[in-house]
Amino acid sequence: MNPTFNPELDLTISRVIKAPRAAVWRAWTDRASFEQWWVPAPARCKVLEMDLRPGGAFVTLHAPSEWLLSRR
Repeated sequence: MNPTFNPELDLTISRVIKAPRAAVWRAWTDRASFEQWWVPAPARCKVLEMDLRPGGAFVTLHAPSEWLLSRR
């Protein structure tokens, strides 16, 4: 497989963050870490699928905290 950029399907995010690279990488690639910061409180996030390989999938569920917590 030869991954190429497809502007209709690919997402590029650029931002300078004053934090160690390892911490930023973990925040984006570790399910539990990602769920903590992806949506503002009091809403909650649940990562359903996180395949970080080229062509992989990324699926999240966003919901009010009481709704998501009652369905775990």
